[in-house]
Amino acid sequence: MHHGCRTDARHFFYRPFYETKRGHIVGLATTVENMRDGLPISQVARLFPLFEYEGIVVEPGRRSIQPGQNLIVVGWHSLFIDADPDSVSGPELPASVGTAKFGRIVRLNDRCCLRINGKRKRAVVNSVTKRRYEPFRPERGDRRRQEEIDYGVIRRCFRGPTENTIVMEGLHRLGTLAAAKVATDPVFLEAVLDAIRKLDGYDEAAPLEILVRGEFDDDDDEIYSLARVRAVPVAMVYNAQWVYDFVDGLEWRDQLPWNVHIAAAGEADPQPVPSRHRDTIVPRLELRADFRDHEVDLPRLCRDLLGDDCRAQAEQKPPSEEAATRLIEALIAESDSFDIELWDASRKGEKPWVRYLPEGAGTAIRGVRTRFLIHLVVCRLLGCPFRVTAANIRRNYPDFQRELRGKTPEEQDRDLESRFIGQVAGRLSEGFAPLVGSSRRKRNYLSRRFNRATRSYTLKLERAVLVLKLRF
Repeated sequence: MHHGCRTDARHFFYRPFYETKRGHIVGLATTVENMRDGLPISQVARLFPLFEYEGIVVEPGRRSIQPGQNLIVVGWHSLFIDADPDSVSGPELPASVGTAKFGRIVRLNDRCCLRINGKRKRAVVNSVTKRRYEPFRPERGDRRRQEEIDYGVIRRCFRGPTENTIVMEGLHRLGTLAAAKVATDPVFLEAVLDAIRKLDGYDEAAPLEILVRGEFDDDDDEIYSLARVRAVPVAMVYNAQWVYDFVDGLEWRDQLPWNVHIAAAGEADPQPVPSRHRDTIVPRLELRADFRDHEVDLPRLCRDLLGDDCRAQAEQKPPSEEAATRLIEALIAESDSFDIELWDASRKGEKPWVRYLPEGAGTAIRGVRTRFLIHLVVCRLLGCPFRVTAANIRRNYPDFQRELRGKTPEEQDRDLESRFIGQVAGRLSEGFAPLVGSSRRKRNYLSRRFNRATRSYTLKLERAVLVLKLRF
């Protein structure tokens, strides 16, 4: 696929339809109209002109329909499933298809987070963040010129060759038309494709959702037309977790709440951060790890010692040294699961910049230094020093061992400890220079302090706030 071609975005978004040249575009039928959302359906159908795409047909939803493997549903999906007269304004009643044939859109909706809730008063609700998007319609007789506003949602999931599904639905007909406009506009689809290229490990079998805002300059005839409806994508959600803001951010953000979200600054004790809080403090060193697929032991330790919500964390008692040691060792054993980022303000007052650490090549010794930094961070948050002992190093740093022949066990222990201090703790700036490297203008973000009497390291927060996020 040639990325320089604008048609690539359309091919990407409707790939199974273009490749197989087969599929169904199904619109909602009612007792009054054969095709309730005719205008958005015709807009989608224009993507597949005859005679090249004779196998892609447009049909009204009905009980006798036999939906194909490639399916585009246009209209509020619940009306295809459940013939509930209370869900429809006006005299028309939906000709429900039922879940037996359209169960795939029920499964898709269950995996998504942008839900259309309500009957008479509908709204798009993000089930993760609880944010609501409500329509607006001017009161009749209001002389002020106001725009009608509605929202729509586009859902996409390709589980070929059996279930390749796209749903375009709105709170009302304006929202459905706005969703169809965005889903057929090459400029918007190119922006969608550009955003997806920024995702790591994108899987088209995971649900992709696009929230659309539609505006219509209402007048006496109240007739929608493509030219008079302005439609723009507001946000996109991938796999109900990652959200991309088309309006402000132009970057992916993790929207799932963290079970553990704590922060510490200076010499103060760590404090829980309110759920769904968006970190804005800079500079900060942020460590994140997702243990949802991990064995049960580590999540249980985290819950027992750190709590699994903000209130539980606030009421948590300091753990015993033995319990803290178990948790610390369990966390650093999963050091490869952590993302480490350094955030700071930009010089020009724009959005903060971020550096992903460690920098440079991922060598074995750099992996040991990464684990050591995580070790220092967790020790700082739990109020425990890092003691430099041969037993500690052997237990937690199995890759950093080299037994010397001809030396006594005591001499080997001293050699191991001195090498660890010199090659790991003493050279932490190799890979973490932005964090601990010397600077003539400003003091370091943080520093490590070595107590010779107790042979232990502690982490001192100079400028950066320390943030730890765990999900399990």
